[in-house]
Amino acid sequence: MGLRGRFDRWVFITETQVKVAYHNYVVERAFIARGAGVAPPFPFSPQLTAGVIILMLLIAGGAAFITRMPAVAALPNVAMPVISNANFPAPKASAIPVPPPSPPDYAIAVDKSNKLLLVLKDDGDFYTVIRQFDISLGRIVGTKEREGDMRTPVGFYRITEVKDGRLLPKIYGPKVFVTNYPNSFDVAQGRTGGGIWLHGSGQGKRTPDTHGCVVLDDESVRSLEQWIRVNTPVAIFPDSFRLPVQGGRLDKKFLSMEFFYGDTATPSAAG
Repeated sequence: MGLRGRFDRWVFITETQVKVAYHNYVVERAFIARGAGVAPPFPFSPQLTAGVIILMLLIAGGAAFITRMPAVAALPNVAMPVISNANFPAPKASAIPVPPPSPPDYAIAVDKSNKLLLVLKDDGDFYTVIRQFDISLGRIVGTKEREGDMRTPVGFYRITEVKDGRLLPKIYGPKVFVTNYPNSFDVAQGRTGGGIWLHGSGQGKRTPDTHGCVVLDDESVRSLEQWIRVNTPVAIFPDSFRLPVQGGRLDKKFLSMEFFYGDTATPSAAG
């Protein structure tokens, strides 16, 4: 039985019950009035009776309205769309971030014979010279052997620390690059001393000579920071050796432990 059928049945039963109750009340009231002259008590008052009649009219009107309503058509069996990645456009290639290329590797060569510092860029089979700076070296010519001998060492080193010159005495200038002299080969040869740095002068221009460090003018040492990092190789060549740069290029074999230390060089030996 549908909704409309159940409503019609409820209206019919309610209407019948109300009619029967009212008819019984009227009959019983007339019968008792003839015999005793007193109407029996009954919960219906004239106002309540009028309300019941109005309720019946409303129920009848509602039934007529529902009867006139069109039947609700069944919803068609419509298949729901399937959501997949095909419903959404792929992101544009330009929206995908591309990581920046890794910076090229650099190395430092100190040409004691010409008092030059060369910044070298790794170009695969060789190094390319991209900058060169005038430098000052130890007051005494030759290879450093002991502490306080005023000589600049010779060997293959690396940068172990970069220091801010503002935290150091003014004589070191704006920037300091610390080398690992003495390395294991120096120690094996009995060489002593330490504190061999690449740094500025604190006076603007470089000093005429040093106690063994490699010194640049203050502006030049600031620019080195864009190429030098911790572990950057630093090759310091002998005073008698002229660095064979040809066409702005240098063979990689000259910046190696094997070149400086021969067959005794191992990957961990220059620590």
